[in-house]
Amino acid sequence: MATSSKVHLSPSQQPVFYVPGIRSETADMTSELLQENHEKHHIFFNYAGFYNNNVSYQRPPYKMYLGSEEYYHNFLGWQEVLNEYIFKGDKRADDMLMRIFSGILYPIIHLGFGVEFEQPKASYLVKSKKAAKAYSPDRRSDTTIIQLLGEIYADMKRASGGRAKYTSQVHITEENLEEKTAEIINTATVKFDFWNIHAVNFSIFFYLFLRQLWLLIPNKIRLLKWKICINLAMYTSPRLSKLLLNKITNYKSKKDSSWEDIFKRVKTYHDNGYTYKLVRALINSE
Repeated sequence: MATSSKVHLSPSQQPVFYVPGIRSETADMTSELLQENHEKHHIFFNYAGFYNNNVSYQRPPYKMYLGSEEYYHNFLGWQEVLNEYIFKGDKRADDMLMRIFSGILYPIIHLGFGVEFEQPKASYLVKSKKAAKAYSPDRRSDTTIIQLLGEIYADMKRASGGRAKYTSQVHITEENLEEKTAEIINTATVKFDFWNIHAVNFSIFFYLFLRQLWLLIPNKIRLLKWKICINLAMYTSPRLSKLLLNKITNYKSKKDSSWEDIFKRVKTYHDNGYTYKLVRALINSE
């Protein structure tokens, strides 16, 4: 059984996406490796703040300890802790909500994995780094996210427009929450580079957040607003690219492959786990 100090995965778990036939031995080995990673390794592997891409864990934040490496292992928690320290809506929780969208999105990616696999060690990192501010919509709009990306490209080429101009057009309600979630998962894939791959990889968790009964609708809406605003900001980085949607929809692969074929190729490709996360996110978006 998973506890606040022990990682335990089981083949019976059903995450957002998984390959059937996972054996107990595989789950046990993964649990052991994650436990060892937590006990022996820091989330940052150097003083420049470079990330360890394996899941690492922390406890609920106390303001005086935020950003202090000395207290790195003092942050752990689960549903009640997340509701109290990230989604409560007070000054402390809003500060932590901002922080989990920092660091090229690693904190919320780790949080997503913690929620997905129902580990009490649900991770949310406390690196003292600012993230983009989510603006409250001041009017209703039927503008799609793809249309907003097109506006951003046109305005930035003319050196006009500000971030609030676009984020203020994002309007999410309980009625369109599921539709907007599907829309942002779809549009996360329109730009592909090392920077934007993180926006794709953590898009899978927004389908997961929709299914969480302990997460209130207003907080699901807040999370999705942040996701959309972050995607709009990341689209312009590291450099602005024109949307070529026809290149995506008309793309012809050099080799016809099923997802099973892609799984086999991914197994032989050794990286820091980006490819595995990317394939999961792409299958989910499909």
